[in-house]
Amino acid sequence: MIAATKVVARYYKLADRGVIAQGTKAELVLLKGSSRVNTLLTLDIAKRVGDGD
Repeated sequence: MIAATKVVARYYKLADRGVIAQGTKAELVLLKGSSRVNTLLTLDIAKRVGDGD
């Protein structure tokens, strides 16, 4: 999951994203299946909760 979150945020120079910490922006994404087995499962989103939802 780090490859899909923290690494991507660093690549795009988004210091306030990619981690769960006070003062950072966050969205909750529920995935179908287990992303531990295959990171491509991060494309199989069950529900997204964030700004305006």
